[in-house]
Amino acid sequence: MKETGATATFFQYKQIRDEYNQDIGAFEVEVCLGADPKDGESTPSVSSQRWSLRDSNNGVYERSTGYTGDPVTPMYPDGGAMNWGECARGWIIMPIIDGTRITEARYITSDGKVFSWKV
Repeated sequence: MKETGATATFFQYKQIRDEYNQDIGAFEVEVCLGADPKDGESTPSVSSQRWSLRDSNNGVYERSTGYTGDPVTPMYPDGGAMNWGECARGWIIMPIIDGTRITEARYITSDGKVFSWKV
């Protein structure tokens, strides 16, 4: 995905278990912010809430809130200010049962545009 100098990239998906031996899916992503548009826009930020996964039965998986523990690192920021021109790369985890066939990763922009990658 590329929009106004910003980019989003999906790298990989894998099935793992957390410290409680629960099934979770983990996927690695990166968002890079473009140059400062100098239009007085507020401080830029990134959030794992903009990412989701889809399975072969059209099931949609979104970042669970309140999850504690970091079974993979680095974790993608779950919200946080950044500077223009910076990148944030890391893993996002979601409760996904082992054996679920994930087929697509999606990123939605602040203005509602959807970008997708085949998994």
